[in-house]
Amino acid sequence: MGNRDYGREYLERLGKTLRYFRQQKGFSQRQLVELGAEFGICSDKHYSRIENGNSDTTLTGLNAILLALGINWDELARQMYGVEYTKFQNVITEIWNLFFMGKDEAAAARFEELKLQDYYDKDKPVFAQGLLMCDSIVRGKANGYSEETLNALYNALEITCPSALHKTPKPSLNVDFVKEKVFSLNEYRILSAICEIKTDLTEINEAISILLAIHKSLKRHDVGIETRRSQLPIIYYRLTRAKLIEAVRAMDYEEVLFFCDEGIKFCKAEGAYKILGHLYCNSGSAYCELGNRKKAEEYFEMSCKTFSSHGDVETAECLKKLVAEEHNIKLE
Repeated sequence: MGNRDYGREYLERLGKTLRYFRQQKGFSQRQLVELGAEFGICSDKHYSRIENGNSDTTLTGLNAILLALGINWDELARQMYGVEYTKFQNVITEIWNLFFMGKDEAAAARFEELKLQDYYDKDKPVFAQGLLMCDSIVRGKANGYSEETLNALYNALEITCPSALHKTPKPSLNVDFVKEKVFSLNEYRILSAICEIKTDLTEINEAISILLAIHKSLKRHDVGIETRRSQLPIIYYRLTRAKLIEAVRAMDYEEVLFFCDEGIKFCKAEGAYKILGHLYCNSGSAYCELGNRKKAEEYFEMSCKTFSSHGDVETAECLKKLVAEEHNIKLE
């Protein structure tokens, strides 16, 4: 599966599979979109383009569609790939078992052989068993996995999509695992990445609880300066992103703005400009929801300028387009 030419083939296969499940459930496209409103599903126009193989969607967006259809990632991937997906599952299971047998290096090497980068953002359903690896990795501290192994697996974890399998063990990670503890740099990176996965799986409350515990842990005096500098910015970003999603339901944006402001100050001091741009953007989104368009426009402008002035013109242009479409705010 890793050597195919993706793009059009993937989009057509995804669209055809979603249409199959939608028709099986007896929904029209409009009915499906209305049913999925509570999960944050895309517009009916965008969904139509996805089903016709003319548009992709984010991991979160695809998860919302699956929730509306009442199916999981495993069912989607099996329908899309059949025997190919079963073979991929078997390899993942093999790697998982190697970890529990204590054969860390062999498992890491086998994982690298999969060439996961070939699938990144192209074959999301293929990673329906990604959380199996998270479960193994997060227990690395207790099982004595080497720092080198954790480092080798971190990159793989970052491009491993989540699973909604009912029978798949979920990560043993919870707030008690993190509370009052100090971790290594790579362990902080892994814990934070798993929280991002939990957010994409709409496990918002759990993700926020763990991110708050990591935030507190990183501010302890016995955490290394370099670890704090490198990890605290991404925690601010992931925490404010999760809180924005939570705030849509609770209609409480004060904590979003509190952590955005705290993160902005830290990122400015440390020169973490990429995260700074995202935090400005999250602040803008919060002010939009509060009805303060003047403040929202101010923060969106700062976000665009931050990205542009540090060489990321493409992100700045995408942000301008998104803000215009979603909030009807035209940026310079």
